[in-house]
Amino acid sequence: MNPSQLKSQGVGLPLLAFLAGMALIVHHGWRDTQQGFAEQEKRLRLAIDQTGTQMAGMSQNLLRKRLPNSLDLLLAYSSVAPDLDFGAIITNGDHITHATRSQWIGVRLSDSPLAKAGTLASQVMDMMEARIERESGGEAIIAAFPFWTRPDTRSKGAVILRYSLDRSKMIVWHETLHESISQGLSLAAGCLLFWLMLSQRTDMGRLYQVLEHARSLVVAPRSGAVRDDEDELDLFARSFSDAAEQFNETEEQLSRLAAGIKDVFWFVRLNRPHHPFVNDAYMSIWERESASELETRRWAWLRSVVAEDRRKAMNWLVRLQTNGQAEPIELRLRFPDSRIKWIECRGFALRHRRGIREDFSHHIRAVGGLVTDVTERIELERRLLEAAEDERRRIGQDLHDDVCQRMAAALLKGGMLQASLARSGRPEAKLAAEVTRDLSESTEVIRGFAQGLAPVVIVSEGLAASLEQLADYIERVFGVPCHSTCAPLQTELPVAAMTHLFRIAQELATNAARHADPTFIKISVRLSQRVLILEVSSDGKPFDGEPTVRSSGMGLHALRKHAEALGGRVMFTPSKNILGGTLVSCDVPLPII
Repeated sequence: MNPSQLKSQGVGLPLLAFLAGMALIVHHGWRDTQQGFAEQEKRLRLAIDQTGTQMAGMSQNLLRKRLPNSLDLLLAYSSVAPDLDFGAIITNGDHITHATRSQWIGVRLSDSPLAKAGTLASQVMDMMEARIERESGGEAIIAAFPFWTRPDTRSKGAVILRYSLDRSKMIVWHETLHESISQGLSLAAGCLLFWLMLSQRTDMGRLYQVLEHARSLVVAPRSGAVRDDEDELDLFARSFSDAAEQFNETEEQLSRLAAGIKDVFWFVRLNRPHHPFVNDAYMSIWERESASELETRRWAWLRSVVAEDRRKAMNWLVRLQTNGQAEPIELRLRFPDSRIKWIECRGFALRHRRGIREDFSHHIRAVGGLVTDVTERIELERRLLEAAEDERRRIGQDLHDDVCQRMAAALLKGGMLQASLARSGRPEAKLAAEVTRDLSESTEVIRGFAQGLAPVVIVSEGLAASLEQLADYIERVFGVPCHSTCAPLQTELPVAAMTHLFRIAQELATNAARHADPTFIKISVRLSQRVLILEVSSDGKPFDGEPTVRSSGMGLHALRKHAEALGGRVMFTPSKNILGGTLVSCDVPLPII
């Protein structure tokens, strides 16, 4: 094979591999997007079916008890769902009697944003079977759930919900885009290595081949023809010098390109004692004046990582160097002023192509990756959680101040009616007593809803009292002994932080009581140096923190978001108790801002 053929092959094969790889990345990206859309829509349909069935049942119950005002509270609570675009309730006709947007109450269904659901609502109330369909434009899902407004067979109603698919599509597009970018960078690095390896196949046995190889390194040769006063060796030296000069220019251009990237790009060779390369974004995200510290202490970046996350970071690097790939992880950086910054780490590896060795790790010659600052995303999720918490607190306060008072008044009137009928010897006294008992039970249920939605004891008495109240609730409702302990805190926690901790304990304790069949549950809060640790343990069925087939995982997702809002982590481990079980701990760095 002559030098010109080697030159053509050295450029053509890597380029062909790059184009083929990009085609595969685009194809897989399109396929993953379609699969992602289907999975997101399946999850959304399951959530819609559960929500709609519950709302239809509660609407039927409330209307039969002649409590129509409570339907507005029901719709207001349901409107907190991020994908719900519009919800309405119709009874005996097509006029909207209750809606998530008050301006549409009393309007005909055909004149509202749910105009396309008119035919669906009629069919559902005729067949008395719930239906979930995609809107004609494909941008939303419309569902209708029928119910009986009265015991007779003529009075019908329906709950109609419209869920937008825009948020689900954005989530899928975002995940696919990040995955495609990571794959594209890995492909480019692999093709570059492939090109470098092919370029070394030139036969160096003859001088003219060495000369052609030197010239091939230069995109636009500057050496020109052989001069009278130089031989082939002089020409080779001059060609090689031009190649080195243009290589330096190319390296400078790549450095400027890396400097313009907002994410940290890092790269390090494993078979040579070189310090890692990082672009200027390292100084911005790590808030350092210079990256020169990595030249003498290559692990200097690890000092800013929160102590609880350092082992996680090291294990991730070991997997990347050993297997050549590792799932993206999120880490926390702590700064001297106690600020917490969240970063997402994605990595890739470059492998040797010379032969096959028994130890797969020997194939990896270099590793690199991207580090993205995701603090704004975490902060936005925290604000969304706090907004949802404020809405829950408002609904719980409304239930306590309005509905509970009305129920108390009705209970008092029912007791007076029952006493009056009993004195008169009327047989209706027994029925009045049953109504009074039902009102009393309903009042307790609504009061429990109000306390769960708005735990006012957090504001008035603090975290320890709210956890004791939670333990009493678990023991009273589920019949499982539950005990809570809270160590004295040196500083007072913000109300928002105490609310997040309460929600985490509430979710963990309730899930353990419902699904683990325990004989005891323990809730504890303690301090360890600069970390607040919330632990919930039980001796029931073990659980590893992954959603089951029957569960959508929404509770676990909300649990982790509450922890991330505090800059903390949730970990599921087997309990050290002799009876087994699960220990769930949430570590939150102090101070909490």
